[in-house]
Order: sequence, then C-alpha cells, then structure tokens
Amino acid sequence: MRLICWYPLMTDHQAYTLIALAARVEQMQVYTWRSDDIIRSAQGWQRFSGPAGEERTVPLDRWWSWARGILKEDRDAIHLFGSPFEDLRQIAVMLMACAMGRRVAIISEPYSVNDVGYFTATPHWKDRLKRRLRPLLYRGYGALFGRRLDVVFAISPLACEQYEAMGVRRERIAPFGYFVPAEADGATRRSRTPGPLRLAFIGSMIPRKGIDTALAAVATVRASGRAITLDLYGPGTPGTLPADGSVAYHGTLPFGGVAAPLREYDALVVPSLFDGWGVVVNEAIQAGLPVIASDATGAGAFVTAHQCGLVFPAGNASALAALLDRWFDNPALVAAARDAAAAAAALLDPVVAADYMDRALEARGRGEAVPTAPWYPHLTKTSA
Repeated sequence: MRLICWYPLMTDHQAYTLIALAARVEQMQVYTWRSDDIIRSAQGWQRFSGPAGEERTVPLDRWWSWARGILKEDRDAIHLFGSPFEDLRQIAVMLMACAMGRRVAIISEPYSVNDVGYFTATPHWKDRLKRRLRPLLYRGYGALFGRRLDVVFAISPLACEQYEAMGVRRERIAPFGYFVPAEADGATRRSRTPGPLRLAFIGSMIPRKGIDTALAAVATVRASGRAITLDLYGPGTPGTLPADGSVAYHGTLPFGGVAAPLREYDALVVPSLFDGWGVVVNEAIQAGLPVIASDATGAGAFVTAHQCGLVFPAGNASALAALLDRWFDNPALVAAARDAAAAAAALLDPVVAADYMDRALEARGRGEAVPTAPWYPHLTKTSA
C-alpha cells in the first residue's frame, strides 16, 4: 500500500499515528500546507516532523498544478486528508482527487453543534450564525464527497453520526480518535483515601473548556462540607479564582509532560463545552488516572465504553457536583475507574491506531466494510 497524506499542519497529536503507520505501508509521503499556527502554539501544541523526515510543504504559489502533478504521478496510491475543513485548499485537492478516480480517505473531527465561541464566554452573533450554517455547509460537503470517500476516520461517535447523515455509508466510517504514546513514568498512582478529593484540569484557559462549570461544581461540593481541591494547568489567564484556596493555577505543562503531575490526583476533570476529542483524556488514562468528562468531549465516549471514569452533561455544574459527591463517598468507585484506566490505556497507543487504519484501508481496497474499532466496538457496522 502506498499512502500520500495531506495535512494543514503536522502536530504531535497527529504525527505519532502516521509514524506508526509508516512502518506498515510500502511507502508514505506527507504534505503540509503550513508549518506554524498561532492559536495552536498559544495552546501549547508543538510542530512535529513527519514520518521518517518525509514531510514536505506544498508550494503556495503553484499549489493547484503541483498537487495535480502529485495526483497524476501514482494512480494506485491512497490519498489521506487530515482535518480537511481546516484549509479549503484541502477540499479543492480532495475534489480533484475524486474527479481523477483516486482512492480518498479522510480523518475528521465532528463539527460543533453549539454556538460557544472559542475565546468568548458569551456567544457572538457570528457564532450563532456559524452554528446554523454548519449543518447546511456539511450537507453540501456530503453531496460532493459522501459517495466518493473510501474511508472516513471519524474522530468521536458524534463525527460518525454526522458523516452518516451526510451520506457516507456506515460501513465506510471507521470510528477513530487522536493517539499519543504513553509517557515513560512508572510511578504508582495516588490511591483514594479519606481526605480531600484532588482534581486536576489541563487545558487552555478559555471559556470553551468549561472551566466555570468545574469551578461552580467544586464550590457546590465544598458548600456541603466536603474537602475538595482543583488545580488548573494550561496556557492563558484563569480569571478570578475562589479566595478560599480550593482552586489554584499552576501554569503550563509541556505536551507529553503531564504523567508525573497527574499521579498526585484522584481524577482529571474535562468540562469542555465542546471538544472534538481532547488528547488530555488519553494522557490521563495512560497515566492510570480516571477521567470525569463532559458529554461534549469526544474522548468521553472512550471513558464511557471502558468505564475508566464518568461523563456528565456539558455545562451542568449540578450534575458534575453530584458525580463528585458520589466519588467522595465511594473510594471503591475511584479505585475501579483507576483500574479500568490502566487496563484500557494500551488501546490508546498510536501503534493500535496505525494497525486499525491499515486494516481499514486494506478492507476497503477489497470492497469490504471497515473492521470493528477497538475503541468503541458497538459503533462499527461490519456488513458491506
């Protein structure tokens, strides 16, 4: 199998899977459209070199003719597009590839189903307009590509639902995610013992991450007389924190450097109002830490499927507080979730993801349905 990958930008949360996949295919070439991103850099993402140094940047002054030449060069290669909507030139090259009869696969997050802005707490009229237009935009996208896409590696169950609604047959939809290797940290996780329930949050200090929901839930639990703390890590400014010291901000952790700090906590809380996936969930589970995530966090489906934490309705501080109360009173539940996290951690390795991608692409080459996904077996249709 020869694979040509097209990505707007290569970052660490995508590159590890491609590196593992490169070892399984006959040949891989990676093309990117840019080498830097201001927003992602501010969030702590790192630029990552492509597999085995094979990454090249598309020449911007003649990208159309250059891409056409790549598509004509190898008629049997599979063209894999990562995050196609992030750069409209990706869509143009995808359309050209389909018109030329090439096999096309994509890796795609779901589109947001709410009007929460990325950096603003109160939705702007533009955010509301985008929410209304997204389904229409994707409907047109489905009309163009729905029957032409060979495989859709759909990040989260929501993405699976959206692509099926767009006209992609379910046997071509491969439930997927983002994958990073576990950190080399053999330390023993903290056991839940009588005393404060210690929570960690890792992410950007922006409204979309739902930090206010976590703060409100912690305040509710403390008001009932229970000892609970929340430590915040991530880029940005956290805003006003409680004066009682129950919540503290500790700055930014480097990507791939969270395992050691996490071993001091009872759980990671991910209260996102919308998050296509949430790689921090991977990092926590790989560190043996249970996760309490909102149902608007894509990786929350993995938490539920493998019982390595709890999921609550996004933005519902009362529901989150109730779950925290439940864990406070039942150390055995925390221990069970911690054991489940340790058991499920291996599934989040990029090698597992690469193996699944390889098998899915091979199956589609034979005209068969994609194989059952190891992360959410109940989501995959196996009848062609």
